[in-house]
Amino acid sequence: MAHFKNEEELNTFLSGVREFVLSTLVPIARKADRESRLPGKELIALFQEKGLWDCGRPEKYGGMGLSFSEYWRVVADIALAGRSIAMLFHGRNTGNWRLIDRFGTEEQKERYLPHPSRGHVLLNFCLTERGAGTGTDIKTYATRRGDRWYLNGEKILASYANLVDAFGVVAWSDREKKEISWFLVKRDAPGFSYRPMGDSMGARGSIHGILEFENAKVPAEDVVHVGGFEAILDLLDISRTSIAAQSLGIARRCYELAVDYSKQRKTFGKLISERQAVRAMIAEMAIYLYALENSIADTAKKIDSGKYVRREAASCKRLAIETLRRVTDNALLIHGGRGYWSELPIEMLYRDARALWFEEGTPQIQDLVVSREVLNQPKWW
Repeated sequence: MAHFKNEEELNTFLSGVREFVLSTLVPIARKADRESRLPGKELIALFQEKGLWDCGRPEKYGGMGLSFSEYWRVVADIALAGRSIAMLFHGRNTGNWRLIDRFGTEEQKERYLPHPSRGHVLLNFCLTERGAGTGTDIKTYATRRGDRWYLNGEKILASYANLVDAFGVVAWSDREKKEISWFLVKRDAPGFSYRPMGDSMGARGSIHGILEFENAKVPAEDVVHVGGFEAILDLLDISRTSIAAQSLGIARRCYELAVDYSKQRKTFGKLISERQAVRAMIAEMAIYLYALENSIADTAKKIDSGKYVRREAASCKRLAIETLRRVTDNALLIHGGRGYWSELPIEMLYRDARALWFEEGTPQIQDLVVSREVLNQPKWW
């Protein structure tokens, strides 16, 4: 169900979001990039002050109750500031709460999805491993003894690992039954350890961690059983669509910066925006942005109606990667040599964009998912 009564009301709200992002979040993102430190608690307080921190969550959990068709437009605007802030916002609003809402007990919902008046718990989603892909070849496993589970294995690339209260770890709970569960591991769990991964190319300040489990103790009440990997894939469909929206946000800002610069920069007494080659690059950027925006909007409508969107979500993510590549490359070329230096914002955004190539699957993974889906139903309509 839509939160806003009409498109005009939604656009007014989004205008306020963009103003907040460009005036407040962009300077914070630039500073975080220089210092490799994201002021997480301060950001959360800013989002709460603006009423955005839980905007993607249902009203029963203290959120705004936005439909996904409304939410993706918000997260795209948050991404105008860059990837590090968008990642934190995405992690809070897009996916983790959905698994608990769908499969969790009432006690788990009460504990992990509280109303802001009762505080909040920050979770992340830990699937990727060093020696495996992000599918059923994961090695992390858990064994139950009495009222406890004992978790063994390792996870890498755990997002904003320095901030979260509990880690949502995907692991085997019964290989014979092909059962994979989601374990909510508290920071102080016996047998659990964490260390940061070090510096990254972009999205600096969004600390990623390596998680190690050596018979890490997890109480039975902190396990969300999902009965197989399909539920994880359903969550990835929604997350991939949100990642595509964030890609759109970064690409939009690179496009706008490039267009503005082309109207200021002169060579041989002529604005470069009047050069045929530059106009061709601008046209290509606009075409890909238009295609990606409409692809996301179509997928979001299907998510809201409860449809199966495996092909659409992977297509969105694949198109997002190609759009980011073309738009950020063209934007950097239009800025020329100056764009290569941190003096201009395009340099940070260019690096941030590369992180989105990999999140929720590389281009090759998206191609694999799409091909599998269409081969099972070859008629396009």
